[in-house]
Amino acid sequence: KHLQKNFEIDAGKKDILSYALYPKVFEDYLSYLGDYGDLSQMGSDIYFHGLYEGETCKVKIEEGKTLIVKLLEIGKIDNRGDRKVVFEINGFRRAINIHDKGSIIKDESKVTQMADSENNLEIGSSIPGKVVKILVKKDEEVKKNQSLIIVEAMKMETNITAPVAGKVNSILVQEGQQVKSGELLLKLT
Repeated sequence: KHLQKNFEIDAGKKDILSYALYPKVFEDYLSYLGDYGDLSQMGSDIYFHGLYEGETCKVKIEEGKTLIVKLLEIGKIDNRGDRKVVFEINGFRRAINIHDKGSIIKDESKVTQMADSENNLEIGSSIPGKVVKILVKKDEEVKKNQSLIIVEAMKMETNITAPVAGKVNSILVQEGQQVKSGELLLKLT
């Protein structure tokens, strides 16, 4: 019943026995199936090593259905750490962007959030630099013009102050973090 409830499978004797002997391993296996599907029909060489440009493989996805996959091109890493992969499936050309896990480039759009200059409750950095000190805590009441954060650039410290009175809703940076001019540091409510 646990397998039917949590993994929505119709468990047979083999599944129940596998779960009884190796519960954690079997649950991991079922989670993997949920994420990627059944790849047991794929050849081991393709599964473990992938395809080279120009290489073709057959992947049986179920009885009577076989995909012919040909890898055409693996693009260069772009400025977000992604690669464009071009391939054919049964003669139809496809292209997708895949994040290269080996890339040292991080997606800046995920990391940097800019403050809305029209919203007094979003406090942004007035200069690019390093966060030296955070002077407030979450849920702390602050007064208008109170110093919230100190940012240092070229050995000069700048106090980032509250434009209005309010309560600290969230702090989005850490001490020692490099920030851009206009980057969101904290939010007030």
